[in-house]
Amino acid sequence: EDAEVNIKSSKVLISAISEGMFRFDAAFGNTSNEEFTEEKRVFLQVPSTQPRFLYTHENAPGHTTDIGVLADNETEMWASRLPQANRIIEEDLAIVLEHNSNAIIIVAADHGPYLTKNGKDLNVPAYSLSDITRYDVQDRYGTLLAIRWPEEGYETKYDIKILQDILPAVFAYIYDDETLFDQLRMERKTLYPYVTGGVGVEDGIVVGGADDGKPLFDRVGVRFITQDKAISE
Repeated sequence: EDAEVNIKSSKVLISAISEGMFRFDAAFGNTSNEEFTEEKRVFLQVPSTQPRFLYTHENAPGHTTDIGVLADNETEMWASRLPQANRIIEEDLAIVLEHNSNAIIIVAADHGPYLTKNGKDLNVPAYSLSDITRYDVQDRYGTLLAIRWPEEGYETKYDIKILQDILPAVFAYIYDDETLFDQLRMERKTLYPYVTGGVGVEDGIVVGGADDGKPLFDRVGVRFITQDKAISE
């Protein structure tokens, strides 16, 4: 392994033991945030005549320490990290729109903040199905999603309900074939019941737990932003 890129596993483990906990963000790489940001933004600034794809992941605002116990001010700490995440996104978007204005831009979270109950997966003896509410499910699976399409009219074109609907929509757009969206999208159901202690979600409906049969969200707020107007549903 390249010593300049990676840190020995033993060093990470020793650091975690010394800290008194094995944190979810224990790092095996020593690339600084500054170096990562610089390389990312160089890529975003370079025009290209060929299609390119960039996936970039920011840790902020992240989630809890994942040790099974929430601090008294856990929600406040999570909220304090939001401005950093917003700043990073805003700066990246400004660069992309200036240098590659025809780009498809997707901003999405991969999980919720984990701020209820134990702050981690709920498949522990402390919780029975009747203890787990849809709010606990929202807290783990509910995320925000924003898509910027190069052309107007696509804001409401695809029936995007889960994050996994995104790429089928993108492929349908790229290949100008609307049938691809329904052909490629997956079944809309949660696949990892241990995350929510056995409670699932199918087509937006909670399955099991204290709120069995209820919609995961009473109303999903959607706001479509175009060049000259905003549409809310």
